[in-house]
Amino acid sequence: MAVSSGNTTIKAVLNALTVKEGLLVALGAVLLIIGIYSGSAIIITAVILISVGLWGYVYFSVAARMTPDGIHHKTIDRTDETLEYENAGPKRETEDVAADYRPGNKGAGISEMPGTEKTKQAGEKTRLTEAHLTQFFDLESENFPSSSEPRSEFEFLLGKVLAAIKESLIAHTVAFFWTNFDKQELVFQGRASDSHNLVSDRKLPLENDVVSQIARNGKPEFISHISPGSERDVLRYYTDIDFVKSFIGVPVHYQGRDGEKAVVGVLAIDSKAEDAFGSETLTLLSQFTKLLAALIKSHTEKYDLLVDSELVLSIRKMHETMREQLELRTIVQALIEQTKRLIGYDYLAITMFNDDKRAWVVYHVDIAQDGTYIAPHQVIEVDNSLAGAVLDSNKHLLVDDLSTVTIPRFNREEKIDSNGSILLAPISSFKKCYGTVSIERRERSAYSARDIEVLYRLVENAASALEILYMSELVQKYVIIDDTTGLLKKNYFELRLKEEIKRADDFGLDLTYAIFSIDNMQQLIDRYGKEGLDNAIYALAQFLKNSVRQYDLLGRLDYNKFGVSLLNTTADEGYLWAEKIRKNFASQVLTLNDKTTSITISSGVCGLTDDMQFVELSQHTVAALQKAVENGGNIVRVY
Repeated sequence: MAVSSGNTTIKAVLNALTVKEGLLVALGAVLLIIGIYSGSAIIITAVILISVGLWGYVYFSVAARMTPDGIHHKTIDRTDETLEYENAGPKRETEDVAADYRPGNKGAGISEMPGTEKTKQAGEKTRLTEAHLTQFFDLESENFPSSSEPRSEFEFLLGKVLAAIKESLIAHTVAFFWTNFDKQELVFQGRASDSHNLVSDRKLPLENDVVSQIARNGKPEFISHISPGSERDVLRYYTDIDFVKSFIGVPVHYQGRDGEKAVVGVLAIDSKAEDAFGSETLTLLSQFTKLLAALIKSHTEKYDLLVDSELVLSIRKMHETMREQLELRTIVQALIEQTKRLIGYDYLAITMFNDDKRAWVVYHVDIAQDGTYIAPHQVIEVDNSLAGAVLDSNKHLLVDDLSTVTIPRFNREEKIDSNGSILLAPISSFKKCYGTVSIERRERSAYSARDIEVLYRLVENAASALEILYMSELVQKYVIIDDTTGLLKKNYFELRLKEEIKRADDFGLDLTYAIFSIDNMQQLIDRYGKEGLDNAIYALAQFLKNSVRQYDLLGRLDYNKFGVSLLNTTADEGYLWAEKIRKNFASQVLTLNDKTTSITISSGVCGLTDDMQFVELSQHTVAALQKAVENGGNIVRVY
């Protein structure tokens, strides 16, 4: 009936509300409150549109029954009217929606749900249910989770939406399932139910039940009658027969970053009443699935931002650790700590090349829980192992079920009592592969594409640090001049000293080796700081440089030690020369951090004898210096 423009008022429309229409009005208010409290612009926009749609639907539905003389209820058959189902995907006609479930299986107690509204029988009594806003969302007693916790926020809002659906449809159970086609699983994420028979496992296999078919087909399903004998096969989310009579389920679509739409979840509703759901239910659920899609989008974006933020924090921590001490040990430890923090594992193994064995070996193993795993220093079988395959291809490798793999992880001798899942990645820079890192869990399919990306970023930074370390060692090995003092570096000095020893032995010449060091180094640091000690070391280096002959050798052996090779000089002559150096340097007045002072040095001296090699000469000279230090310093000792 048309609305009479002079006699019909909004107040009259409100007075004419049925219980179901009152529930829809309250539902619109609840959704609006949820959207406002979510703080997400996407969700707020979505719930405003849904709420306005619900309220408009109720208003025009009631107004259509009104006449100037009063309210007249009339049920309109829509046998020829089609229903559009919208859910972030293409529109579908009602005849597609109401397709048979398990064709040829109607004897099992499952009948097709017609795509039209049921005609109310004359005199049918309407079930009255009083609804209160606090039944949906009690703002006073419940705390909205922090927006910095996207998972908690999503679970909170999902629970409220499911509760709202349950109340509005007077359902027995409303459940939401994530779909995981890679692992062929349904993940039981949220529920609002009166049943105590819901399964406790969060992961259910994709099989032939109705929820699985919705996930695979991406189309809604109606079941108007379910017999107790077929309930366990149709509804796999119950552990026992719950005497459910009817069911409706709809897919939830989500458009990813690549623009492709996919079924990411299934919204399932059931009732203990037969024919509890109709095409009007599908219209309402299409709005709810849009809201769920908006929630998922918000959750996904926040989760990605959180993971990226945590990854940046981990990379920064790795850099800070390696900046303090750039060594192989610290690089590996930083990689292990951040991998455990972001991804987690039961077992971790790092392989690297061993120069002594000329083979790839297990460098480090970390076991997070009790169990048997590969031992360190074991050789990798490159041609017949998972780690070898990663080294050969220089690409990551993910095995969701190790029981299906015939080759070993590292070698045939390994004794490992786990058959879960493993993720391996190469520690590789632009020019070189330094090894592999493998993380393993006892459970199957434990690692996702996101875990691969996170591990790749961590390993990438570790590889960059290793490249800097090895390049630094290469520079240290071949650069002959110490950049602080201008003297020969230890490696080159010792190489030249070996040549001079050979020359002296061949020509029967004398040679004396002396080592100098500053006394009481810790006291100088306490008084003048590290910078003051650096100035003192530089002053000693320059003093020695001005005191040796052009053909003598002078080099820096350590932070506080300097070596001098005196050619054609006996041990006694070397002692007198070192004593002169000691006295003259002690009389020097040095300025350290704007303070004047004098410091003392000690020296060890050893003369070359027949058939003496470099190792013996060096050890004897160091022993003489140690003796001088033990005697209080400021002294020269001859071996």
